[in-house]
Amino acid sequence: MVGEPPAGDVVDVVDGAGSLIGWGVYNPHSMYRVRLLAAADDSEHLEHRDVGALLRERLEACAEVRRALRLPSERTTAYRLVNGEGDR
Repeated sequence: MVGEPPAGDVVDVVDGAGSLIGWGVYNPHSMYRVRLLAAADDSEHLEHRDVGALLRERLEACAEVRRALRLPSERTTAYRLVNGEGDR
């Protein structure tokens, strides 16, 4: 790690050769120090570091999936609006 970013800072994650793996949000108190939000194979989001815009886009995508699944419905008693792993 280079530097001492405060909790919540957006940081780049690089490999041993300095190549960008992705970027995410840093948490020094977590076992997983960086929650990766965009990876090298996500060129659309790799160039910017706008967490708010990325989260809005992903939440809209979640809502669209739920609408396509017709959730909620009259038969629904509960459903997961956002699944952290399944919805990225």
